Amino acid sequence: MANPPKKAVVQNVIRTEGSATITFVSKSGPLHFSGGQYVIFNCGFIAEEGKEIKRAYSIFSSDDKQEEFQIRIQPLNGGFASRYIPNLAIGSELDFSGPWGKFIANPSWPKDGRILLVATDTGITAIISILQSNRWKDKFERTAILWFLSPADGFISVQEVLNLLPNTFHSLHILPISPIGDRLREKECLRAVTEELDSSVLPNNAFLAGDGKLIRMIRDVLFVRGLSEENVGLETFFHSMRESENVRP
Repeated sequence: MANPPKKAVVQNVIRTEGSATITFVSKSGPLHFSGGQYVIFNCGFIAEEGKEIKRAYSIFSSDDKQEEFQIRIQPLNGGFASRYIPNLAIGSELDFSGPWGKFIANPSWPKDGRILLVATDTGITAIISILQSNRWKDKFERTAILWFLSPADGFISVQEVLNLLPNTFHSLHILPISPIGDRLREKECLRAVTEELDSSVLPNNAFLAGDGKLIRMIRDVLFVRGLSEENVGLETFFHSMRESENVRP
């Protein structure tokens, strides 16, 4: 028998021009999540094909608080959930499941050695959650971040991301890339990640989040260069290989 859905109540919504940050309070007790995991919300509607409208979102907040959590959403044309959830009234209730993401919750990861965190586009939310987690407090010195970002993307500003990082952390590398759908995007990503790896020591661990096409390509580059498969995790936000995989419109 499937587990009954959990329930969360909207506590606060902060809207900007390009995104919305929603704070939820769990009515089902602590989530027991680790930074970098995600939840799946049921919007409570049925799509034309007869399936429930469910969407997955990375938990954006620190795992210091387990009964209160945030997600950040970029409203998109044609994305029902991405426009419905940010417009819920305070006190509204949604069903959800999770946390999900076995790799990032594995207590034996990351192994000793250097850590590479890679995000494209809105995938930075998963990386921010990892960096704000309790277990990362002693790992900043061996962590480097690559963020592939389209200049036109208004989801979250570079300054806001920097404000969430320790003042002593200086290993965030912003790599400009063409917008989603541009035919040059994959070539730009491959060239940039190759240059970054050529100019640094190969990491021992990696976690990649965002555009499935790009992060699978980056993963393959890391494998070719000798990084162990068991030490590399992925969280696909869109462009999934599997139709059943949850995406974040």
